[in-house]
Amino acid sequence: MLVIVWPFASGGAQTPTEFRGDEIIDGWGKPDFTLTDENGAPYDLQAETEGFVTALYFGYTYCPDICPTHMADVAFALEDNPGLRDNVKVVFVTVDPERDDSARLKLWLDLFDEDFTGLTGTTAEIDSASKDALGDLWRPIETFVTHGDDYTVSHPAFVVGYGLDNRARVIWQLGTPTDVYANDIQVMLDEGSPS
Repeated sequence: MLVIVWPFASGGAQTPTEFRGDEIIDGWGKPDFTLTDENGAPYDLQAETEGFVTALYFGYTYCPDICPTHMADVAFALEDNPGLRDNVKVVFVTVDPERDDSARLKLWLDLFDEDFTGLTGTTAEIDSASKDALGDLWRPIETFVTHGDDYTVSHPAFVVGYGLDNRARVIWQLGTPTDVYANDIQVMLDEGSPS
């Protein structure tokens, strides 16, 4: 059973040693998948993010609002807290591989932060990766035609934070303030890796 602790449910004050995003109790493990990165190379998520706090997001570059907002917020959090940058991997997985090839991912992500990683693959590979990554929060990816050849793609509107223990620890919803990202990343770094 998945239990998420909404941060303000208790009504009590939070300390800097507590998550301010939505804490996941008994979170699932970091998924084991390999997709193609923004440079056209294979990217093994577990191997490439071992020893880092990992912010994982499923979205698409043509998204008009949610995806750019999340990427900008994470980028600003890291820019405002340079001590965190070397300890975090931000991974964006497209849910729109028809339009989001490696070159498009690189161009778009570089607008936010050149260190962000963008991943693409086949629809089946991405569907499998998202199921593994999102646990009980997974929903099927759907495409909706909006106008002529234009379409939108359903996707989760949250970022999953994986700690150094390679477990999903926190969810950052749309509109999460940058100081909350920074706080929660620091909490995961302070917890360290399991011995």
